[in-house]
Amino acid sequence: RSLGTVFEMVRIGFLGLGQMGGRMARHLIRAGHELVVHDPLPKAVAAVTDGASVITAAKPIEVVESLAKGSGGVVFTMLPDPATVQHVYCAPGVGLLSSKSAGPNITFIDCSTIDPGTARHVNAAAAAVGSTFADAPVGGAVPGAEAGTLTFMVGCDGGPEALAHVSGAFEVMGSRIIHCGGVGSGQAAKLCNNMVLATTMVSVSEGMLLGQSLGLDAKVLADIFNTSSARCWASHIYNPCPNVVETAPASRAYEGGWPTAGMQKDMQLALQSATEVKSATPLAAAAFELYNASANAGWRNKDFSSIYAYLKERS
Repeated sequence: RSLGTVFEMVRIGFLGLGQMGGRMARHLIRAGHELVVHDPLPKAVAAVTDGASVITAAKPIEVVESLAKGSGGVVFTMLPDPATVQHVYCAPGVGLLSSKSAGPNITFIDCSTIDPGTARHVNAAAAAVGSTFADAPVGGAVPGAEAGTLTFMVGCDGGPEALAHVSGAFEVMGSRIIHCGGVGSGQAAKLCNNMVLATTMVSVSEGMLLGQSLGLDAKVLADIFNTSSARCWASHIYNPCPNVVETAPASRAYEGGWPTAGMQKDMQLALQSATEVKSATPLAAAAFELYNASANAGWRNKDFSSIYAYLKERS
C-alpha cells in the first residue's frame, strides 16, 4: 500500500481505543505516523502506547490543541454510540470542536456506528468552525481491524476530493474505501450492513444447530454452507459454532469480538431509521428481539455470535 507524500506530513489524532479503534491505531503507529490518542480507559491507552512513541491527551479538546501546534492534521474517532459521539465532538470546553484551534487545518473522520442524523448534526458543528467532517463507519469487524482490511463507508459533503489528503491513513487501516454520498450516507450504509449481518448470524446459528441435531458434523455442514448458496460472512469467516473457524470468537468462548450489546445498539438504530422512512423490516425486528433476549440471558458482553449459544440453550 502506498502512502501519499502529502499525508506523510500530517499528524493523526485517534479517540476511542477499544476492540476496533485500538487495532486501527496500532496500524497507524506501525506505519510510522505520529499519533495523539485519547480514551477514558487507561488500560486501553496503555495497550496502544506500550513501546510506541505516542502522545496521550486527557481530554478530547487536547487532541486538537496538540495537532494545532504543528500544521494541523486529521482526527479519527471510533466511539460506542451517538451520545458519546455528540459529547466527544460538541461538549462545551471538552469536545473536539470546542477548541479554538479547530478549523480548516484539521479534518474530522468519525468511524463509529451511529445514526445519520447525529452525523449530520456533528457535521454542521464542524462546518461552523471551518473544519471538514466525514462519517466513515467500517465493515470487517475485529478480524478486519486486526488484519488492516477494513471497508470504510464514507459520507462526505465534499466528495472524495475533500479527503484525498487522508487517503493514506485509510489505506493503512483498510483495503476498500467506498464513497457513499454526503454526510450521513456512510452511516446509512453501515446500519443496513449490520442489520443484514445480525439476521444472517441468527439464520446461520439456526442452520448449524438443526444440522447437528439431524446428525451432521458441524465442520462438514459449515463446509457445505461455505461452498453452496448459504455462503456468507457469518458462516465462512465468523461461524458461530465453536471450533468450526479457529479464529472466530466462537472458538474462544465468544471473547474478543463485537459484544451482543453493540449489536443491540446497531439494530435499534437501524430499526429506528426504518421506522422514520416507513421501510418494512419484519425479519430484522424478530432478530432484534432474539438479541435482546440473549443479552438478558447473560450473553450481553459476549460476542454477538453467541446468539448460537443462546439458541442452543433453548433447544
